[in-house]
Amino acid sequence: MQSLYNTKPKRLFTFGCSFTQYFWPTWADILATELKIPFYNYGRCGAGNPYIFNKILQADNFFNFDQDDLILVAWTNVCREDRFVKGIWHSPGNIYNQTAYEKSYVDKWADPVGYAVRDFALIKAASVFLESK
Repeated sequence: MQSLYNTKPKRLFTFGCSFTQYFWPTWADILATELKIPFYNYGRCGAGNPYIFNKILQADNFFNFDQDDLILVAWTNVCREDRFVKGIWHSPGNIYNQTAYEKSYVDKWADPVGYAVRDFALIKAASVFLESK
């Protein structure tokens, strides 16, 4: 992973939710314009941390990250419920104000503490993984 005080990175990878990829330029797009290097934005509107974690590993599997890459991750709110179903990521945003899951599902299964436990483990695993690259 590229250190910000060394030489210019060879590639930029960004991961996150709509703050990273949206219908208008985000911090990731602005940074890519400034750096003028190959740019891969894996942000997604409504994405939760499970999506972000999976995309980090998938991108590494394809691009094989190394110390010359700049990899930036904008983790999001823990109260999101992502699903990969039949080849498509479903990321409706915050579980408490979305329309994809029925209220009965949310009432029965949504648990902010459970989401935090899940996401803190994903964040730790991704951090250890990226530092090893």
